[in-house]
Amino acid sequence: MKKEYTSILLFCLIVITGGALRLSNLEYRPMHNDEAVNSMKFGTLLETGNFTYDKMEYHGPILYFLTLAPAWLTNTRKYSDLHEYHLRLII
Repeated sequence: MKKEYTSILLFCLIVITGGALRLSNLEYRPMHNDEAVNSMKFGTLLETGNFTYDKMEYHGPILYFLTLAPAWLTNTRKYSDLHEYHLRLII
């Protein structure tokens, strides 16, 4: 029982540490090409509600639809109001 508790505690500590390292200072790094292209595709989805999936390029649609959650939670409805932090939480 104690070994199981220690394993769960260690796993939670690793996840929390990884999240803290991943989520800190997201807005200070410049966006690379893939992030910029994905953010433009997401901006179209955010503003128009339309998403056209082309299986020959870009990522699948789940990436863009998951990114809607941080935008909606911060009441962001326009692409120009987005911050890199919102986009990088998912994208």
